[in-house]
Amino acid sequence: MSLSIKIRSLVRPGALLSNFGLPNSAIQGAWSQSRHFSAVRMSPRKKFWLVALIGVTGGAAAGGTYTFYQMKQARIPIMNAGTGTVGTILLDKPDIAPSRRIVSKTDKYDLQLVLFQYQTCPFCCKVRAFLDYHGFSYDVIEVNPVMRQQMRWSTYKKVPILLAKVDGGYQQMNDSSVIISALTSYMHNPSEGLTAALKYYPSIEFKDDEGNVKSEVMNRHFLMFGESMPKGKTKESIK
Repeated sequence: MSLSIKIRSLVRPGALLSNFGLPNSAIQGAWSQSRHFSAVRMSPRKKFWLVALIGVTGGAAAGGTYTFYQMKQARIPIMNAGTGTVGTILLDKPDIAPSRRIVSKTDKYDLQLVLFQYQTCPFCCKVRAFLDYHGFSYDVIEVNPVMRQQMRWSTYKKVPILLAKVDGGYQQMNDSSVIISALTSYMHNPSEGLTAALKYYPSIEFKDDEGNVKSEVMNRHFLMFGESMPKGKTKESIK
């Protein structure tokens, strides 16, 4: 008898109460109300809105926390430990055959320049015009603008890049304005060397308003004469 009561109670919870002498009408009414209450409280629609509310609240909290973190990170200054360095010096020149070689009989610097470029790039055209005007000899390596296999050796992936022979290897120079300014400063006093001239053009890093790290080359639009002034010039006339 006890076994049948347990089985019926699993099938219908009100059956267990009937065994304790409660009227069937009372049991049916209580069971019906409990089912209605459960259906209203746990309806799928109510569950949906509850989950949606939890999701929106959690998303807003996570977004606010991330925004606060980004704003805090944007205010942290960059130390620029490498400021004053002269950039990359390669031990050996990349083993890439030049597309063509420009030889000038008036070249007196023997820097063994190698220009990595796109033929139609305006910044590359600017560097070529400068080298031609001042009588530099240089090799030209045309870079594939899609695959850029010729620049796999460099972490800097833009053109123009100019390599120059210096003590200890090949000095890498990036950015057309830096190339022209550094070479012009070097031509003013070749005895100091190209590496010494490049020290006047350090690369620094900074953060923009959104906290993104950017880099910039200081003095890239200026000629740097060091302690020696050009003939017929004074500091006051140059300023």
